[in-house]
Amino acid sequence: MRSLYRRLVLSHIAPLLVILPLVGVTLIYVLEREVLLPILSQGLRDQATILAATINTNQTILRDPFEAKDFLERYAPTISSQMMLISADGRLLAIANANRDTPIGQPLTLATLNRALTGEIVTQLTYSQNSQAEVAEVLVPINGNRGVIGVVRLTYPFATVVDRFELIRSTVGLTLLIGLILGGGLGWLIAWDIQRPLKRVTQAINSLAQGTRSEPVPETGPRELTLLAHTFNQLVERLRMLEDARQHLLSNLVHELGRPLGALRSAAQALLRGAINEPDLSTEFLSGMDHEVVRLQRLLDDLTRLHDQILGSLELNDKLIDVQAWLPTVLSPWRAAAEQKDIQWRTSLLASPIFVRGDPDRLAQAVGNLLSNAIKYTPASGSIAIDLTCADAQLTLRICDTGLGVSPDESEHIFEAFYRGSANPRFAQGMGLGLNITRTIIEAHQGSVHAEPNQTQGSCFVVRLPLEQVTPAHAV
Repeated sequence: MRSLYRRLVLSHIAPLLVILPLVGVTLIYVLEREVLLPILSQGLRDQATILAATINTNQTILRDPFEAKDFLERYAPTISSQMMLISADGRLLAIANANRDTPIGQPLTLATLNRALTGEIVTQLTYSQNSQAEVAEVLVPINGNRGVIGVVRLTYPFATVVDRFELIRSTVGLTLLIGLILGGGLGWLIAWDIQRPLKRVTQAINSLAQGTRSEPVPETGPRELTLLAHTFNQLVERLRMLEDARQHLLSNLVHELGRPLGALRSAAQALLRGAINEPDLSTEFLSGMDHEVVRLQRLLDDLTRLHDQILGSLELNDKLIDVQAWLPTVLSPWRAAAEQKDIQWRTSLLASPIFVRGDPDRLAQAVGNLLSNAIKYTPASGSIAIDLTCADAQLTLRICDTGLGVSPDESEHIFEAFYRGSANPRFAQGMGLGLNITRTIIEAHQGSVHAEPNQTQGSCFVVRLPLEQVTPAHAV
């Protein structure tokens, strides 16, 4: 019974095995005791009343035992109950189908007889399974001019009504048996319907655990099992994304690490072959090696931030930031880099102080990633514009360049980790982590970032952050 399927079937059948017999016994008792016997007693009462009225029209029947017996035997074929005539003094006058041992003429000791002799119609029911017991008894007094002159007594022995009892019991038993079979079959179908999606999910989990690529599980069945299948499908999709990310990471790492390491090895071999003795050449090689080491360091920083992002451990050192004082310090080194590349630089800041709450270093990192991309992909003689505005309790920072633009199809994908545009050379290099890290930082500050086409040429990256409403006494 360790199988869930069997337990589900048993959970449907077990209550039926307990409840249906109890219901059956109770129903049989009620039908026999409260329905059949009252109907039989009413029939006896009607028959006894007719016999009493007939005798009352011919009272000589009560004075002659032979005539009384003949009277009962005439009615015996039409009345299935046992008939008896009793005199006014309580003696047995006649009984239908009497045998030799019947005490004709002897006084009767019946508890109900005295009540009938006083003029009361007596009806008594006895629910008994004894074949000799009288389950229904009716005594109807025969009233004369001077009172009760006799009593008609009709009874139903159990042996007389046993066929009717058996019919009720067999009908109820058959009905309950059919109900048990139908209930068991319905329980089997329900258990099978529950077990089938569970079995699919279990097989899918086993395949996943064994390393086999699992297909999505059909999300059918009861609500809870549908939710289970949906959750499993989400897990499979998440694992697939992580696997794809791992493969992208490995391929990108090989590509990104191979190039600077190859350059470092070539420079080192050149120095070993004698270039170290030439000051100008060695300085150039060492400068190039330093540049490649910086590239490797930035790569490691990006991977560290990606690790924090995946683990959900991005920690923020929240402070009140005076944007007017903070933003120029962030823009200053990037402005110098743009001017070295002969890129026009334009900024438009606000005159009044504005404040946001957040981690100034993390926000500087996010803005720096956007500025780095703008400078990298904007050609000489191009331009970069930084505009700062406030509206609807939000700070909006727009960084627009005249470099390579972003197509509408790629405007959302460029923020995904490891994404590198296949046709757009703007995203064909690097690990594809910068914009993903930027979005993570901005969203951690309850803000948003998106890309849109520049009005003339290039792209605009728009950052929105919620403003701090209360002017602080101390701000960064």
